[in-house]
Amino acid sequence: MDRKLDELLYALMQNMMITISGEKLARDLNVSHSTLARWIEKLREAGVEIRGELFTGYRLARLPDVLLPQLVRPRLRTTMIGRVL
Repeated sequence: MDRKLDELLYALMQNMMITISGEKLARDLNVSHSTLARWIEKLREAGVEIRGELFTGYRLARLPDVLLPQLVRPRLRTTMIGRVL
């Protein structure tokens, strides 16, 4: 599941400040809307500020001031060393 959380956070980061529909995010990640909502909540608990806008979708408002594996892992360019965080 960590990889999917990484993918979700990366998708939100790529479109920072832009609202993305929950339907599109769920479809792109190949998960149900309820699973997406649970993952959004997990990221929020980790300090990622995600705004949910009724009938519109989600947008990344602010990243936390800490290094989370979900923030670092998508940017790693290694294939073996340093992949486990």
